[in-house]
Amino acid sequence: MAWARGDEKAVEAFCAVARSYANEVGDPTSLRIMRSFELRIAVLKGLAYPEGIGPPPANDHQSPWLEVPSVTWAMRLIADPAPRVQASALAFVDDALERMQRYHHQRLAVVFSVLRALALDAQDQHEAALDCLRETVRHAAARGLVRSFVDCGPRVKVLLDELSRRSDGDAYLESLRAAFDGVATHKGATGANASGLTAPLSHRERETLELLAWRMTNKEIAARLSVSPAAVKKRLESIYTKLDAHNRHEAVTTAVHEGIIPPPTH
Repeated sequence: MAWARGDEKAVEAFCAVARSYANEVGDPTSLRIMRSFELRIAVLKGLAYPEGIGPPPANDHQSPWLEVPSVTWAMRLIADPAPRVQASALAFVDDALERMQRYHHQRLAVVFSVLRALALDAQDQHEAALDCLRETVRHAAARGLVRSFVDCGPRVKVLLDELSRRSDGDAYLESLRAAFDGVATHKGATGANASGLTAPLSHRERETLELLAWRMTNKEIAARLSVSPAAVKKRLESIYTKLDAHNRHEAVTTAVHEGIIPPPTH
């Protein structure tokens, strides 16, 4: 909630308290969930991931903590630009979603359904992502869930906006969009603020922009993303059009200003 308000100092304070409690209690579950907290913050801020954190156990949803490591791990996989990692994200989310449905954990089923839409979008399956999110909104409406969408990051808002343009004025859908409007947009790996754009950037275009911000050449970006230089060139042309930019510098400057990518730290 502190992160959604944009209060990073409160986030750090809450994490410090949780870390102290976990260390004091010393049980493996609390310590593992504390590490998941640290991973979640790294994902949200677009920072390097803490070392030594692996996939969570299948029963982590039964913990008394509100933090569910499987959710954070899914966010980490979706945010990773490596194609091999992204390919595993959808399988991980589908497995977790099936598990939540089997245990009738309705809130987490909605969360993983939202993450499934993000995983599809990250693999450039945009229409499938919208179909998934549309069905999730339909199922979640009866429970009036809001944070299940907001906590998955601002990229969800971009998809909701597109659903809204295709719908006939669904009241619950509009309430979700309004909830995002009241939340500070953060520059992190899980989403982007697409205000001012002629069209939303795809996940592949955002990851290309981030590498562009690090002053990588087309050839270096292609090697990093396991695509051809021609594919990188085509993405850059699309990015320039959507950002109304004429060169790399303008594209990066606009993207950082709009909160689409975090500013480079070099």
